[in-house]
Amino acid sequence: LDTVFDKAPIGLTFLDPQYRYVRVNETLASLNGLPADAHIGRTPAELLPAVWANVAPIMERMRANGEPVVNVEVHAPIPGRHEEDGCWLASYYPIHVRGALFGYGIVALDASTQKRAELALQLRRQLA
Repeated sequence: LDTVFDKAPIGLTFLDPQYRYVRVNETLASLNGLPADAHIGRTPAELLPAVWANVAPIMERMRANGEPVVNVEVHAPIPGRHEEDGCWLASYYPIHVRGALFGYGIVALDASTQKRAELALQLRRQLA
């Protein structure tokens, strides 16, 4: 399972209950524009404030009701390329062990290219 986690073509991470990164795969690190080890022990609010501004309400809703939040489009500037907005399709899962909150699993897929193509198609239709 470690190999699947590390080599998956989608972003995977695990946050502790205080939203600190515990584990980050290389795909998510690439999406975030930082090395995987630079995440560990830090929070998304510290590392990715523009992304966190959009994700924090989702995480708080999940924390409050204990239910996963799946397939959410997240829009924010792409880290390291502030002139360009990114789009991620993300899912957030609370992880419980023996009834206690252990942390949060997050799965993220970069949908930026698809979103740009979708917007171009919409514009083309409007101009036709």
